Order: sequence, then C-alpha cells, then structure tokens
Amino acid sequence: MQGELEERLKSLKKIQNRIKYLKLVADGADAKFQSEIERRKLKSWKKYENKKYYVKLVADRARDKAKERLNNEELQALKKASTIPTTGKLPQMYFCF
Repeated sequence: MQGELEERLKSLKKIQNRIKYLKLVADGADAKFQSEIERRKLKSWKKYENKKYYVKLVADRARDKAKERLNNEELQALKKASTIPTTGKLPQMYFCF
C-alpha cells in the first residue's frame, strides 16, 4: 500500500509539473502573440503613413501644376491685352472680327 501511494504521489507531482510547464508555455505564447499583434499594427501604421504621404505629394504636385497653368493663362491674356493698345489692332488669333 505504501508503494502504491508513493507512485500516485509521484504521478501527481509529474502532472502538477506538467501543468506548470504548460502554463508557462501558454504565457510565453501569449506574450509572443501580443508582440506579433503589435508588430502587425506598427507595420500597417507605417503603410498608412506612406500612403498618406504619397497622396499628399501627388496633391501638392497637382496643386502646383494648376497654379502654374493658371499663371500661364493670365500671362497670355495680359500679353494679348497689351498688344491691342500698342498696335491698335486685335491679335491675329481673333480673326472673326
């Protein structure tokens, strides 16, 4: 009876040790899982920031191009307007008059 009791205690200790080990592994896996989530969040945030930067860059370029085009149109209009008083005639582009 004494030997049987010792064997049961020994197997119970093994089971308890196994449970402790599995808890430690689970905690470590949970920490690893959390770090993986954090890494993915960081990666997706960087992608978002890069896309936002690219969109801003494209918008700025388009805005600058539009301003330049508007300035060119204004300069052309001023040039045409200045030819009328100096020559007394309309520019040749206005041949309908």
